Amino acid sequence: MYVSGLPILLTLGGKCLLNWVAVFLQKRQICRSFLGVFSVSLAVVDMALTFSFTKVYFHGDELVIVFGHLMTKYDVCLLVQLAGHISRVLQWPVVLMASVDHLCSGTRRLEAISSRPAWVIHSSATVLLWLLTALYLLLQYDFVPDISKRDVLRCRVFHSLQVLHITLLLLLVLACTALFSLIRPFPKSQITNQRQTPCRRSFVQQTLQDFHHTWTPFLVFLAGLPFLPVGIPSYLDLNVVWLHFLNSLLVAIVLCAVCPFSQVLQDLPELS
Repeated sequence: MYVSGLPILLTLGGKCLLNWVAVFLQKRQICRSFLGVFSVSLAVVDMALTFSFTKVYFHGDELVIVFGHLMTKYDVCLLVQLAGHISRVLQWPVVLMASVDHLCSGTRRLEAISSRPAWVIHSSATVLLWLLTALYLLLQYDFVPDISKRDVLRCRVFHSLQVLHITLLLLLVLACTALFSLIRPFPKSQITNQRQTPCRRSFVQQTLQDFHHTWTPFLVFLAGLPFLPVGIPSYLDLNVVWLHFLNSLLVAIVLCAVCPFSQVLQDLPELS
């Protein structure tokens, strides 16, 4: 589908604004997880791309230097194409690294490297991920602007359902984890304490209820995504709100997995 430059500019600007609002609302949790640090880096990258798109869009009749390259209005779609590729490439690696981060935090495996601040590890992982993404894009993609023959300021945008696929997979994992945590047997040292059975069930139910109440509108939106006549452009897929949802979903999975060992819950991020 071909979209003119102005709607693209408005959506990119709205995405940047939403990114920074979400970062500000969760500023106390930013350094506690990989997703928090990555959210800040994503907001910065999106802002740089939006600024570059705006500069080329309004001054395309002249030669504009963007990231060290001369660009004109004929190249404005390259930035949209780049943003879409970044979103598609990063989705699954971000999920994988965030899952490992939450799993390590939940099982206290980071105690061996507790001498280093957590934000140093998360920042290093974020920088490494961006470098690998940049290298992959440079080696795999030939960035040729895909524009409309009738109007050079109309760019072809692609749609992706990666967010929906990831959500369905993780919701299935959450359901299986919650079910397993309810039916698994207690260790022999805890069999004598019969009151832990209802406590376990109550904790799992409370975790699922908190997640459901926090993210019901977003889940409804994702459920209706395949039925929309116009899908979500790929360059909007990866955003800070989606990362906050992903963080809550992974936290819920870890909480259900480690229940009822409540001593490991203190170091986990919140569900919102």
